[in-house]
Amino acid sequence: MKYNFPNSDINFIYKKKFVFPHFNHMRGLLAVLCCIMIIPCVTYAQAVQSEAGTLEIEEEQYILKRTGDVLVKIFGNVELEWNSSTRVLLTHVTPEGDSLTHNVMTNDLGYYEFYFSHNWKSIRGNYDVFTSINAIPIGNVSYELVQDPSYKTVQEAKEEFLLKDDTKNDLSTADYKTGLIIEADAVEGSTTITITGSATSITIPVTIMVLAPNGNIVSIDQINIDSDGSFTSTIGTGGPMWKQDGIYLITAQQGSNTLNKSTVEIEIAGGAVIPEFGIVASLILVIAISSIVLLSTKSKLKFQIR
Repeated sequence: MKYNFPNSDINFIYKKKFVFPHFNHMRGLLAVLCCIMIIPCVTYAQAVQSEAGTLEIEEEQYILKRTGDVLVKIFGNVELEWNSSTRVLLTHVTPEGDSLTHNVMTNDLGYYEFYFSHNWKSIRGNYDVFTSINAIPIGNVSYELVQDPSYKTVQEAKEEFLLKDDTKNDLSTADYKTGLIIEADAVEGSTTITITGSATSITIPVTIMVLAPNGNIVSIDQINIDSDGSFTSTIGTGGPMWKQDGIYLITAQQGSNTLNKSTVEIEIAGGAVIPEFGIVASLILVIAISSIVLLSTKSKLKFQIR
């Protein structure tokens, strides 16, 4: 590697250099120590050299972590004639193909350096760096940004949890929807629906939305969770939005996670609630049928006496 020292300095260094004629074993020891110090750096770095100068990078791969920035150092020396106004042209190309060019200053010895800062939001992949001076290429190096392998996404953590127990491998995602539960209660003919439920988190409010049979939103509300994890909401079915007869979907969701979501159905006719066909309705139907049969029998007997 050449350095742009003035001739007077070169002659001074040559004349004043140290010589160990009687300590060859010390010179050998120093050579071994230098190899030990230099070889690891060469192993993990990239370095290119041309007639225009040198270009080096400290690492070939950098690991991005959730916190803290990663600094990528680019450095080298200019071998061509230069002055205080000389600039090294450095072009940085991202994995997506976007490029940005920087003008980097050199010091009095022709040395230059530049730093790229990356964080968790940086694009993963291979980056290329090209340098030149006075339109003459110096060289190019590349490095790779990778994600911290110890970090797991939410989906990866769930998959790992499911694989730990073979008895759970056959279960679908729906089998684990226990984060939020709701129930709807109403009286026949009533225009009021009471929603009760429970949630695992008490810090995030629950959004309750009602969809009409045609898919239109007829009601939406956000309620806070009690300290015991329960919540209650009352929905009125009166008004022009509830004119359509049919099945209405009542959905409660907490946050953006679809696992914390629950839906119930309720039937509305004429703006009022129609409950499910239960025991009371069955008794009423039986009594009504019996009355009709009894009245028919009496009418038939009277007709025969005449």
